[in-house]
Amino acid sequence: MNENKYTKGPWCVSVSGNSRTVCHATGTVARLAISPNSIRNAEGEANAFLLAAAPELLDACKRLLEELRLIRMKDSNAVYDVTCRLTAADAIAKAEGTK
Repeated sequence: MNENKYTKGPWCVSVSGNSRTVCHATGTVARLAISPNSIRNAEGEANAFLLAAAPELLDACKRLLEELRLIRMKDSNAVYDVTCRLTAADAIAKAEGTK
């Protein structure tokens, strides 16, 4: 697995007026300007929380792929959804900038 090049989690979301700041103990990771329109505001709020969860989601995907690999090594007849494995591997590659 590649060494992390991003700010390691956990990240959090700080709310201030129409902006959301994705933050880390050492500072700001990203700032999002939220539209005053109520529908776009809810979407922007959800995007901020999704961004804040990114390090944990990436770690979870990596751990799940490793578990699948170990299960497959122990039991070559083990059945799992290959599409799920491929989707997780693609998401990891995208997050690490290799896709």
